[in-house]
Amino acid sequence: MRQTFALLLALALTPTLHAEPELKGSPTELSAFLANNLPKLIAISGDSEVKATATKAVISLRVSTENKSLHDALRANQQVRVGMITALSTAGVNITNVQQSKFSSTPKYGMFSDKAKSYSVENVVKVIVQSEKEFQAVAAIVDSTAEVRFLGADFEYADKENLKLQALKQACDNVEVKKKIYEEKFAVKLAPKRVGSGDVSQNDITKERQASSGKYLERSVSSAPSFGGEPETSFPFGETVFRAQVTVEYSIEGK
Repeated sequence: MRQTFALLLALALTPTLHAEPELKGSPTELSAFLANNLPKLIAISGDSEVKATATKAVISLRVSTENKSLHDALRANQQVRVGMITALSTAGVNITNVQQSKFSSTPKYGMFSDKAKSYSVENVVKVIVQSEKEFQAVAAIVDSTAEVRFLGADFEYADKENLKLQALKQACDNVEVKKKIYEEKFAVKLAPKRVGSGDVSQNDITKERQASSGKYLERSVSSAPSFGGEPETSFPFGETVFRAQVTVEYSIEGK
């Protein structure tokens, strides 16, 4: 019985034959071992930019009028909008591209009276423009009419998805060019192992330049001379850029 127990104890204390090998050696020897046994990988990134200009823009304007009489406030608001449409038509903007919303009115009361002392009437007008010239026509109305306020502009682009794919393709081509340079310069062959998902972003160049210059959108497209005699900064009509980036991991193999 004692012999059996001693035999089991010896077996339990004996190291397993499948244990990981112990690494020993100098730092130089270990570096050589790692260099020969670890996977040799290189990551190559490619970038691209595809610029485009807008096919049209939807400009939102707010027409605000105020008067002691609700009737007069409404009539004044209508007169401003009629004058706006006339000016746009004269500038070559198709009047069917001018869309008017329903008006809203807000009474303003005195501190000690339940009777409204005045009425404020607002109407949002959206104008679809298809060129910088038409955009400037809208800007001129904003600059010259106190009752009209610029709210914003949404640019639209034809075949937007195709522009994104074009940027992605160019980024992939850029990776391929860099890969060939590595192979030629270092006499190796690179085999693709993993392709990261392509990242495509869109940046509005017009708005970026406007923000950096501190100009409002309606003034930034104007080419008329300023009071100092210098021309206003002009930006392309709704210019945007699609930026793509692709990263591919390659294994390094000898030729």
